[in-house]
Amino acid sequence: MNQLNSLIIAILSTSLVLPFAYTATSQQLSNQANSVLANNTLSSEKIRQLAQSITVKVFSPNKGGSGVLISKQGKTYTILTNAHVISTKGTNSIQTFDGKTHAATVISRGDSLAGNDLAVLQFQSQENYQVIALANNSNLSENKEVFAAGFPDDSKEIVISNGKISLLSEKSLVGGYQIGYTNEIRQGMSGGALLNQAGELIGINGLTNNAILKETYFYQDGTRPSAEQLQQLRQLSFAVPIQTLAKVAPNLAIIPPEWRNQQQATIPAGNTFVDKVDNIAQQITVRIDSQNNGNGSGVIIAKQGDTYYVATALHVVKNPDNYAIIAPDGKQYAVQQSNIFKSEGLDAAVVKFTSNQTYAVATIAKYNLYYSWQKPWIFLSGFPQQAAGKRKLTAGLRSYRKVSISIRAESLDYLNNLIDAGYDLGYTNLTQPGMSGGAVLDALGQVIGINTSIEPKGIGEKQELGLGLGVPINSIFGLLTKSGLKPELLQVVNQAPPKLTKTEINTIKNHPLFVAQKPSENALELVWQSLQN
Repeated sequence: MNQLNSLIIAILSTSLVLPFAYTATSQQLSNQANSVLANNTLSSEKIRQLAQSITVKVFSPNKGGSGVLISKQGKTYTILTNAHVISTKGTNSIQTFDGKTHAATVISRGDSLAGNDLAVLQFQSQENYQVIALANNSNLSENKEVFAAGFPDDSKEIVISNGKISLLSEKSLVGGYQIGYTNEIRQGMSGGALLNQAGELIGINGLTNNAILKETYFYQDGTRPSAEQLQQLRQLSFAVPIQTLAKVAPNLAIIPPEWRNQQQATIPAGNTFVDKVDNIAQQITVRIDSQNNGNGSGVIIAKQGDTYYVATALHVVKNPDNYAIIAPDGKQYAVQQSNIFKSEGLDAAVVKFTSNQTYAVATIAKYNLYYSWQKPWIFLSGFPQQAAGKRKLTAGLRSYRKVSISIRAESLDYLNNLIDAGYDLGYTNLTQPGMSGGAVLDALGQVIGINTSIEPKGIGEKQELGLGLGVPINSIFGLLTKSGLKPELLQVVNQAPPKLTKTEINTIKNHPLFVAQKPSENALELVWQSLQN
């Protein structure tokens, strides 16, 4: 078993769930719609009553744990839990204190193995449930009493343990864990609340004491604790601070402005052209989720009234399934089958969704992609399946000529024996499963194509193994007309980017976004080769 798999097991072991029936009988607090404004110290009994009202059970395929009700807007409730508690495939549901089960939608999800181990879900209900107040963690200090709540695997009832904060780590552990405390946390309590004496939410439980692997206690920046520090860390349970929510779901209305400002202040301002391309890509790239076929990517290319048009790869949406668009702000939009328009000769499709929110629209490049014999730098934007909802931008060189590949039917069965899938773009960019359908961008952030595939082994002659493949954006204009879009609504430019200077090329090669990382030991051969291109 490699270290990554072992680390996953160590973290997930805090949240494996058995079916249960909620049987807590303690008196419930008043079910008011607004957050509890708990500015004064509450009795232990009041805090326990509060914890029972706002703690939910989270069910997901093969996983699960606990969660916390943090907001209500109309009939929509928002739940905060751990990223490792929920599943990216299949459906998630929650059970409230009254024993009722509700279907839940994932709004935002962090990275439990690298970023921050938080996730946000929402559900609809006519019931009036209690929600919790978010604490200002600037008032945290060691030796303060705290209460941890959740549903252990081995209990049908909620467990609320009390203890004290023992460590406030300046640096975040893997998953964003910083608050160390003496409370007992049992398997299944991941995603539950860590409350202060005022009954406010200060963090989310997620890491039990004495985790199996030392890697669990590595810091996010890659450094490792000393042997003495490791001994101290292993004695404590850990929670992700509540202010980390501003990193995982910055657009939630309940997040105080000062948290957003603090988060922005910690992100170095990028003024290079690479940062500008990445910013454009972030605003126009969407994730396309399915119930049974994993995720893909797409790019917003037009807006007509309240209808947005997303270009993607055909194989991302080809199979009958329940699809959803995850917009750049984390909002999720169900896709009707009638709003999926498929090409008959290209690995390309257009998907429509409706929203009253304002999203950026891509600028489409209509110039000759093969205007010179040079290999221009280009960028790919998409959502790798292994990145737990985090978008990735990769850089590479585009082929100076058209890529002409004859594809055997058995190589790409999702194309139903199509011989020419429209793969006229070739590039050296790293592309991973889940990034199909994402944007291919030039150095000005203009969309030149749709990322579709990696050249399969043994196909094509005189082609580099592992070459990225894409469909030029110009090829899908007919498909856009089929979808009902008026061509004049497209933002089209005819000017190619100027040749990059040596300084700009060095900026690409040294930019933090493109620092090569060693793939896992069982990574596909094509991943290794892409890093070497």
